[in-house]
Amino acid sequence: MVSTDIKELIDLHQGELLHYAYGLVKNQDTAQDVVQDAYIKYLKQVKEKKDIANVRAWLYRVTHNNAMDHLRKFKRVSELEPEFAERIEDKQAAPDKSLEIKDASEAAVKLLGTLPEREQQIITLKVMEDKSYKEIAEIMGITSTNVGFILHSALKKLRTDLKSLTN
Repeated sequence: MVSTDIKELIDLHQGELLHYAYGLVKNQDTAQDVVQDAYIKYLKQVKEKKDIANVRAWLYRVTHNNAMDHLRKFKRVSELEPEFAERIEDKQAAPDKSLEIKDASEAAVKLLGTLPEREQQIITLKVMEDKSYKEIAEIMGITSTNVGFILHSALKKLRTDLKSLTN
């Protein structure tokens, strides 16, 4: 029975988890490993008969933690910055301001790394994954209102720090 349940669970969430993990680690094989480890941890929880109220949110949290562990272990955060900046630029760039925006984006990415991990995760889910406040709240295990507050505060910090760098 568990094997059928896990197969259905994998079919249901694997695509979005792989996309999320890839957005964090920038390597398809590593993203697959990160997500596979999340499912293995899920199976251990089931085997130990531990209740998981929101499986999707739990899987996102474990996938995120696995990805962050991987990045810390291999110190690859600096390799991620240029691509993250390019993705921000692609979403917001006007043709005549692309160089200016690219510079600002690169600075913002560096500043993003100075924020607490929770704020980084919320910004990543919103900006990179285009998740709604409700989806972020489910993934993070907090309220939508809290997501909005944390996101607003984090973006305000980034704006302030970015202005101080450019002045």
